[in-house]
Amino acid sequence: MASFSDILKKLFGSKADRDMKAIKPVLEKVLAAYDRIDKLSNDELRAEAEALKAKIRERTSADETRKAECRSKLQDVNILPEEKEKLAGEVDKLTKKVDEEIEEVLNEILLDAFAIMKST
Repeated sequence: MASFSDILKKLFGSKADRDMKAIKPVLEKVLAAYDRIDKLSNDELRAEAEALKAKIRERTSADETRKAECRSKLQDVNILPEEKEKLAGEVDKLTKKVDEEIEEVLNEILLDAFAIMKST
């Protein structure tokens, strides 16, 4: 007699089956990107990796620059407490924004980045 868990596995599949079903479309895209990336020379791979890093820097550079400006102003000993609090709050907001921007870019470049890592 089949157990209750065996019946559930037959109806819904195992956890591994469900995970594989969810991952398979992404895996196929990574393999397609890998076909292109794997044909590159080591120098071309480095260039691809630098291009991905440049995308991240490009997306975050304005906010990183502003964040650095705020941090340098915070070092001033003559700054008023209200201004210091305002600048610290802005740094926190910019840090969160930069993190979100990095996450967006990483999701955009995920396939190529993974293919580069696999190729190296």
